[in-house]
Amino acid sequence: MNPDSFTQAVTEAVAAAQQIAQVRHHQEIDIPEVIKSMVQKGDLGAQLFQDAGINLNGLNAAIDQAIDQESVVEGASSYGQNMSQNLYQLFQDADKVKTSLGDEFIATEDVLLALFDQPYNVITKYLTDNGLTEKKFRKVVDKARGGRRSPRRRPKTPTRRWKSTAPTWSKRRAPARWTQSSAAMKRSAT
Repeated sequence: MNPDSFTQAVTEAVAAAQQIAQVRHHQEIDIPEVIKSMVQKGDLGAQLFQDAGINLNGLNAAIDQAIDQESVVEGASSYGQNMSQNLYQLFQDADKVKTSLGDEFIATEDVLLALFDQPYNVITKYLTDNGLTEKKFRKVVDKARGGRRSPRRRPKTPTRRWKSTAPTWSKRRAPARWTQSSAAMKRSAT
């Protein structure tokens, strides 16, 4: 699966899922981690499920339970570096949804609609047990989109190349001494 085929939101959800897998010592990123990243408060996924009548607290509890049931690997040199076969299949199905909706990139709603092609999945079971069907969810997605296609993937901002070899702190945390208040800095100087 080519990450360049994802919208920015899906790319960020996969990155967040990778962090969950790393913290939990999961060898693979799986569907629950990605969906968990898409249904946080204020996210499009959460809004779509809420509009479809799904209790977000119950959905998050089902997702957390699924994440807790994943096997933990100790002693591995890296965690969350691989995609599970189930997640790969979900993205393949999302690609089909993308095509059917006329989208250019795989968007959040494409991934969420593709969940309904995963009948073995705990999250899909939760959704269907609570009365949500693919047809009903597609209507919610269509209403939210207002007939529009998914947004184009925003191009990455070109990085500025400095002549200096000093480290850039944009992606790293600033040293603690830089984040101290001026009063704390005066106290440490004395």
